[in-house]
This record gives sequence, C-alpha cells and structure tokens, in this order.
Amino acid sequence: MAAACGAFVAACVESADVRSSSPGAGGGSATDGGGGCATDGGGGGTSAPDSSLDAQASDSSPPDASADTQKVDAPTDAPAEAPGDAEAGQRDAAPDAADSATRDAGGADADVDSALAAWTNLVFSDEFDGTGLPDESKWTIIEWPPGRVNDEVQAYVRRTENVRQEGGALILEARNDNYNGNPVTSGRIESKKGWAPAPDGSLSYRIETRAKMAGGGGSWPAFWLLGLPTSPYGGWPDSGEIDIFEYIGNTHYFQCAAHDAYMLNHTTGTYAPSNPETEWHVYALEWFGDHMDFYVDDTSFNTFARPDPWTSMNWPYQNRDGNALGLVLNLAVGGMLGGTVNYADFPMKQIFDYVRVYERR
Repeated sequence: MAAACGAFVAACVESADVRSSSPGAGGGSATDGGGGCATDGGGGGTSAPDSSLDAQASDSSPPDASADTQKVDAPTDAPAEAPGDAEAGQRDAAPDAADSATRDAGGADADVDSALAAWTNLVFSDEFDGTGLPDESKWTIIEWPPGRVNDEVQAYVRRTENVRQEGGALILEARNDNYNGNPVTSGRIESKKGWAPAPDGSLSYRIETRAKMAGGGGSWPAFWLLGLPTSPYGGWPDSGEIDIFEYIGNTHYFQCAAHDAYMLNHTTGTYAPSNPETEWHVYALEWFGDHMDFYVDDTSFNTFARPDPWTSMNWPYQNRDGNALGLVLNLAVGGMLGGTVNYADFPMKQIFDYVRVYERR
C-alpha cells in the first residue's frame, strides 16, 4: 500500500537477536525488532519495556521477504505491568499546527469513527504535545550500534536530532551525519507498559497510531508489539510479536505479521492507502483472545485467527500466565528489508501524530 501501489504483506522477514537475549526490531521484523519483525525483540541497547491468520490470501509478496528474520530486541529491566492497567515528500518538514489540529477535526480520524464506536476506555495514550525527547515515564529511548540486527546500517541514539516531539507529533529522523563515528543515526522507542487480551474474550484491546511514512531509499519504519522481557514464555519469538505495520521506502510495500515460537503465522493481505508518505492514515490492531484484525483507517484488510488447538507456542498473543507485549516505534535504515540505501534521500522522517491503546471488557 505504497503511495501508489504498495501492499500490506503479513510476512515479516528479519533476522536478529531475541528480545530476552538480543536487541530489538529495526523496522519491525523478527530479528531486529526494527522493521517490525521478531528479530530485534525490542528493548534496544538500553532496556526493554516494563510490562502492564487466515487473512485475505494474496499473491503479493514483499521484496527480500523469502526468509524469516528474527527481530530480537534487548528487553528493558522494568517489571511487567498487568494487562489492563490503567514525509517522503515532506521529509524535511515537521508537522505544523494545522496537521495537529486535524487530529480532532477530520482527516483520517474522521474515517475511523465507526471503528472506534465500540472502544471508549482509553488506557494508554501519548499525543506527543510536548517538546524535546518523548515522555520517559512512558517510553524507553533505545541506544545501540549499527548492524546489531538485520544488517541495518543505522545506530539508534538518544538525542533530539533523531527522536523528538515537535509540532504535536513524534518524529523519528534518520540522518547521515557521522555522529560519534556512526555514519547513519536514527531513533527507536519502546513502551514501558505491555498489554495482551484474555483467551476467553473477557479482555480485548485496540492499538492505533496516526502516521506519515518515512520515504527514501532504505527507509524501514515500523509500529509493532514485542513480548516483554518479563514474559513467562521466554524471549523472542516464544513471547510473541505482532507487526501492525512495516513500510519499505524503496518499494512502497507495507507488511503486517504475527510471529510465534514456530514462526508459522505468516499470511498475506493487501491494501493501498493513498500517499502514505504525505497523507495521514490511521493504522490499528483490534486484538482479541482468538483473533486479531488489522486496519487502515476504517478498512479491515487482514485477520489472523487463533489455531485450533492452540498453546502458548502457536498463540502467545494473550495474557495467560501473565504474558504481555509492549509497543515499539522505530525507523530502521537498509538491511534485510530496507534494502539499498540512497544517501541522497537523507534526512528521512517517520512521523507519529499519536499512539492510543483502548481496552474493552
């Protein structure tokens, strides 16, 4: 679902460390946890968050997505919190006040009114209305060297040039600035809370963001969930990973996926929102005990269903035994899914207007 032709593909391809024993996702894939896949497992070099499919079949497949990658992140040290606690074209331009104002007055938000009708209990949110680094009572700012997962070229660093609140949004900016000897720098944050639905359907969640994608050769932004380091199931992929979106700037592909201990839950769904690098769209996961639905604006484009029979090995995406998954927002560059880096395209900016988590009992 690129600006003109991309596709949402529920098949994450990354290779990296595991959250409990290695670094996190780059763009959200399994290995680096950067691209949105399991590899990076979140938790970056600093620490990981503390806690609280049968889709439409498609012949579309993402480039270089033939091999699974582990998105293994390094977890944070914070204790788990029980579930339920309560622009390529504008690459160099920060969101302005008009953009922020549309949050409550139309735009993509107007398209999700019907989807949100059943979700009224907001249990976590960040509107990114401040300045400087994001709220560190909610987020861990990840630091780690290049190449830690998925052969990505960026170093994740803690500085406002790469991670900042500006104009009512969170900006993750990839730069070719040779900071501290690192040719490419970028940003990644992980939530300090985690969530997971109840297997019996008594507790469900909707997790959403409103975003503009980072374009450019090698860009690989992601919005995803990774098992917390406190998971009773161990590290990635046993503790689970859900990639709400990954975007590949070189090809304008989107991907969504869910990873379990067997790395079997890969299905493909397609959808093409208009101009994702320059227009706001709402990307959401409605997460139930027996299935998960993926949305772009008000359109559900993919569903992953719980296997029958199921265990924590093939469906770790629930709160049994105290399991929970935390959020990861990152902008990876290059690597297994990001591909060839075009250095003329820097800086690249991934913009998140807000992050919201709704609970339903």
